[in-house]
Amino acid sequence: RRGDPNQGDSAPMAVPRRLVRMAVLFFIAMVILVTQHLPPFEPTPPHVDPQWSEALVDASVAPGSCKTTEPGSQLVCDNDGRVCEARVRLMSGCCPASQQEYNCTTCREDSCCGHYENCVACCMSPRHNDMLLSAMETLPHKHLLMSGIKTKFDACRAKCRTSSQSVQHENKYRDPAAKYCFGPRPAALVPTDLK
Repeated sequence: RRGDPNQGDSAPMAVPRRLVRMAVLFFIAMVILVTQHLPPFEPTPPHVDPQWSEALVDASVAPGSCKTTEPGSQLVCDNDGRVCEARVRLMSGCCPASQQEYNCTTCREDSCCGHYENCVACCMSPRHNDMLLSAMETLPHKHLLMSGIKTKFDACRAKCRTSSQSVQHENKYRDPAAKYCFGPRPAALVPTDLK
């Protein structure tokens, strides 16, 4: 007789289908249970220092020299947060040390400024670190933008550029007097005369 436990037959015993179904259901239940308790996967952007450490040094800038914003009409801002006229920059590219650091003269309380260079300089101030982090978190397509940002200066230059948040109806600044913003919210909407 086949399958009799009293015989010395070496034929394998068939596993009951019911046991196989229970094992499969148990496996599926475990996978569901484990995946529900895992946090969702969110890739972190490369080269982002979430603390914007003041000690963060741009390795592409030689000691004693500076990176600056592209010269606008007349002004530049260097990576030390100083604003000066482009013509008075030192040979190193830096603004003279006599210039005020973190010059916010054209900036308002809402973190919007009249000049791009003042926006970058004011944004560089250590007192605005939290605001800058918050603003960078709200950027659309931030993972693409953040991949090119290595320093706080880079982040401030990127955030202060005008964007679609700076305009209304795609053809007019929300506030022409303060169109460069580094905070999480765009400039306040200034009413215009519609004729």
